[in-house]
Amino acid sequence: MSADSATPNHPPDPDSTEFVSLVTHQLRVPLTAIVGYTDLLLSGMVGPLNERQNEFLRTIKRNLTRMDQLIDELSEINRLDAQRADVRPSSFAVEEAINRAVTRHSAVIQERRQQLLVRAPAELPLAYADFDQVVRVLEILLHNATQYTAPEGFIRVIVTVDDQMLMVSVSDNGVGIPEEEQPLVFTPFFRSEVSSVREHLGWGLSLALARRLVEAQGGELSFESEVGEGTTFRFHLPSAFSASAPSDATRSTSD
Repeated sequence: MSADSATPNHPPDPDSTEFVSLVTHQLRVPLTAIVGYTDLLLSGMVGPLNERQNEFLRTIKRNLTRMDQLIDELSEINRLDAQRADVRPSSFAVEEAINRAVTRHSAVIQERRQQLLVRAPAELPLAYADFDQVVRVLEILLHNATQYTAPEGFIRVIVTVDDQMLMVSVSDNGVGIPEEEQPLVFTPFFRSEVSSVREHLGWGLSLALARRLVEAQGGELSFESEVGEGTTFRFHLPSAFSASAPSDATRSTSD
């Protein structure tokens, strides 16, 4: 099943974006203090702790880390919706962005004994986008693929060129997405009702953020999925041959 068409984008309400900005800022202040005091206790600087106390504090720290991630993702979505995000496009080899994201996920992939294939043509034009934000998108998609694919499953990252646009796909043979849930996949805070998905922690913000990051580069993010067969996410990025980028930025992988 394909979900190429996006839910219609509506202009953000200025009052709502300002409210989210205020709330995330106010949440971050006490969170920073709690993290600091938790780290201080764990360090033993204020006295020795028994193993049970250490275990409780480590649990607190893990949940604080999750809260910090929630605030970061919510803040970034809010900035993108309000068109206040700092997007810095430049020409770069998309393979470099893929390698960066894969390196950061290699330990998890190896631990789950999953098979990863990265494939790209021998020659590709440079992408013209924000390198760090593209890496972030790839990290989100790879995390999604590794998390919802069984051990020893397959993950593929494939790059092609489509009408002067670079198309990157991240595929897996994981649990897949039920057809009735597919229109909601990019909705903030949406979590699937599938039990094998629910057993993993998450806020339901990462894919919403990934779509906004891709759109901020002038690209599109879509997917197709079959329950029990897996999911493929695809996103387009402008190439250096496109009108929005310098026309002289070309490259061969043999350089």
